[in-house]
Amino acid sequence: MTGLFFDSSTLISMAVTCSLPILRKLKPSYSGEFYITDSVYKETIGRSMSSLRFRYEGHRLKELIEDDVIKVYPDKELFGQINWLMDSINSTYSTDRRPLQIVQLGEISTLVACIKEKGDSFAVDERIARLLVENSSALKPWLEHKMHARITISSDAANKWKTFISEKFIPVRSAELALSAWTKGILGNDKDVLFGLLWALKFAGCAITEDEINFYMKSDVSEF
Repeated sequence: MTGLFFDSSTLISMAVTCSLPILRKLKPSYSGEFYITDSVYKETIGRSMSSLRFRYEGHRLKELIEDDVIKVYPDKELFGQINWLMDSINSTYSTDRRPLQIVQLGEISTLVACIKEKGDSFAVDERIARLLVENSSALKPWLEHKMHARITISSDAANKWKTFISEKFIPVRSAELALSAWTKGILGNDKDVLFGLLWALKFAGCAITEDEINFYMKSDVSEF
């Protein structure tokens, strides 16, 4: 199945920065479909509709689904794998013998659905989920730096999920979607708009560094 599976984190970053219309404009040039799992639907639209602060963003997301820009992928039958993978990852890293709950239902349901359907990739702005797929060896030192604590790893638990996600693909962030929009002329021709959007996405939760933003701004963005 040709498709891009979205985690809640990417949709939230784009909703908060009013950049969801980018998805509507990118869709015609993409040969596959945009998907969110039922679990992600509940995390984003379901929760936002009960919040005064985020209700407007929920309606904007709902419009994309109603207009068939994003399709909802049923994940009920995958809950066995989802729970197994989530438990395995959340049993891997510990501090003071207490396992760290580092992943949630939405992102794991997205990962499992993408692997099952052999999707092109999954969109996730949250750093931990990206490191699990891209560079799991870097996760332990990052957690230690973040938590100012010594982290231990359960090799048995780690080997289980590492085998499951061994067929790696490169996750994308809202930042990469912004870059794609720029190369297609969706953001106009003022590169400062891209600069502003990348920073806005960073402040909204996208795991992109200042060095990355500066690199993109100094480079020929059409290459990305």
